Amino acid sequence: MRLLAALLFFTHLTAECSTFNFDGFANLSLTTSSSDTAKIRHLISQSHGLRDNEIGLYTSSIGMQLEWQYSARWQTVIQAALKDQEKHNLDTLTQLAFIRFMPTANWTLRAGRTELDLFMMTEYRDIGDSFTQEHLPTEFYAIVPHQNIDGIDARYKAPTTLGLLGLHAFVGRSTAHIVSDDNFYWNAE
Repeated sequence: MRLLAALLFFTHLTAECSTFNFDGFANLSLTTSSSDTAKIRHLISQSHGLRDNEIGLYTSSIGMQLEWQYSARWQTVIQAALKDQEKHNLDTLTQLAFIRFMPTANWTLRAGRTELDLFMMTEYRDIGDSFTQEHLPTEFYAIVPHQNIDGIDARYKAPTTLGLLGLHAFVGRSTAHIVSDDNFYWNAE
């Protein structure tokens, strides 16, 4: 909450407001299971699994993203997503909230809540589908509870004769919730 307020305050002070974009996404999907022992869970942070001929909207989500490019070098991004999870508050709804500074064409610096760059398709994780008729593998994406990191990161990209060289370093803190059907709740940091 404090991070989001600070980002909005900073962008208000430095506003030149050249571009403002608002985008949204929604993923509506019904899930059912015929197993009385195995439970279907889309994310490890969901409070209960689906089993025994139940029908649910556990893999559905809705979200929005604001992008404010207020100069050639400065940008603010805020993304929120509503999905099935144990707790719903401003902290758990906010997926991204960062300021991006691009001092040169090769360097990008960000501060705030950024995506945790551990997945091949991080930008599609909350949407649920990456390409037409292709669903992201739950066995790979759902087991890691961390989705974002509160901190800073730096990216460097430069063309080479073999392709594009990219380096990415980040430091910060990430919290995630792991829950089970037996009222087990763990806040992993």
